Amino acid sequence: MNIKRVLFTGARAPAALELARQFNAAGIEVYIAESLPWHLGRLSRVVKKSFQVSAPRQQPECFISELAQIVLKYSIDLIIPTCEETFTIARYRDRLPCAVLVDEFDKILKFHHKYRFIECARSYGLGVPYTDILTSKAEVWARVQAKPHVVAKPVYSRFGSEAILCALGEKEIQKLNSIECSPGRPWVVQQFIEGRAICSYSVAHQGQLLAHTSYQGSYFAGKATIDFRYDSNAAVQAWVEAFVRAENVSGQISFDFIQASDGQVYAIECNPRTTSGVHTFEPHEGLVLALCREGRPSLLVPTGKRRAHLGLAMLIYGLSDVKSFRDALRWLKSFMGHQDVVLNWKDPLPAVGQWLTYLNLGVRAQRLGITAIAASTYDIEWNGDSK
Repeated sequence: MNIKRVLFTGARAPAALELARQFNAAGIEVYIAESLPWHLGRLSRVVKKSFQVSAPRQQPECFISELAQIVLKYSIDLIIPTCEETFTIARYRDRLPCAVLVDEFDKILKFHHKYRFIECARSYGLGVPYTDILTSKAEVWARVQAKPHVVAKPVYSRFGSEAILCALGEKEIQKLNSIECSPGRPWVVQQFIEGRAICSYSVAHQGQLLAHTSYQGSYFAGKATIDFRYDSNAAVQAWVEAFVRAENVSGQISFDFIQASDGQVYAIECNPRTTSGVHTFEPHEGLVLALCREGRPSLLVPTGKRRAHLGLAMLIYGLSDVKSFRDALRWLKSFMGHQDVVLNWKDPLPAVGQWLTYLNLGVRAQRLGITAIAASTYDIEWNGDSK
C-alpha cells in the first residue's frame, strides 16, 4: 500500500501518540479521531487534524458514519484503531471507504473472549493454562474452594482490573463476595502458573508475522505495565508465530504470557489491537512499514536499545512501591534511565494533554460512580455487546 494519510482512533492512548509520531516521522500525514473531547493526542504538533466523534460503544452507527465522512473528506488511505473501538470498526469495516488495519470481526471477538481464546490456542497444541468458564457466583465459589490457587476474571475485562488471585485470604473473599457473574456476564477461573510475566505485540498479514516484540516491566498501575523494555524471547516468538499462522491473522495482535521455570510459555489472554509493545520500537526501526505492509522482506524486531515508561504513571503508581531507601534508588535509576513516551521536547503539548485526559476521565468516573480505570474505557470497550 502507498500510504499518504493515516487516521488513528483511540487517540487517548499513549500507544496511539507513539504511532502518530512514528508515522509523522516517516512523512505520512496523521489524523486522529477520539470520542473524548480532550486527550493527549489533540495537542500534538504531529497531528494534522483532530476530530471528536461519537462514542463507539454507545453510538456505533454514528461513530462509523463519522469516520467514513472523515475518510472521504480528507482522502484517508488507512485507518488504524488502537483501543477497543477496534471491535466496532471491525464489525462495520465494509462501510469504511479505505483500508483498515483490523482482522475479521468474528475472529478478533473470539480472541478477545478469555475462554474462547484459550480453547482456540489449546486446539493447536499451544501452551495455555487450564481454564473453566462459569456463569454464577456459586459456581465460581465452588471452583475456587475445590482448587484455590487460581485466577478468576470476567471473560471480557481489561488491565487486570477485575482479576482475583484466589488464595482465599480475607481480601480475596471480599472481592469474590462482590462479583457479578451470570450467563450474560460469565467469568473464567484459570490455573495459576508460577513464573515471570511477559507481554508481546505483533503485526501480521495473512498468517505471517511482519513485526514482533516481547517485553517486560518492573512497575505497574494495578496489573498494567507502565515501564517497557524489550526482552527477546524465542519461546514467545515461536508461540505467536504458530498461532498467527494457524489462525491466518492479519492486523495487530498482542498476548500476555507466563513463562514457567522450565522455560515453557503459557498464553493467558489475547488483545487483538495496539498495546504498549509499540514503545519498544525506535521511530527509525521500521514499524511504520510493517503497519503499512510495505518493504519488510524479513521479520522486524526492536534493537532493544530503547527503554520507555509512562512518566506520570511512574510518579503516581511507581513511587507507591517505594518502601525503603533501596527501593527509592531503584525507582530513581529506572525513572532516569527510561524515556517518557508522552513528554517529548519536540512535541511537548501532549504532556499537558494527558492532564486534560485524566481530568475528563475523573469527571466521568464521578458522574457514573465507577473507577477511573473503568471510566477510561467506558465509551470504547467491547463486552460482547449485541448492538
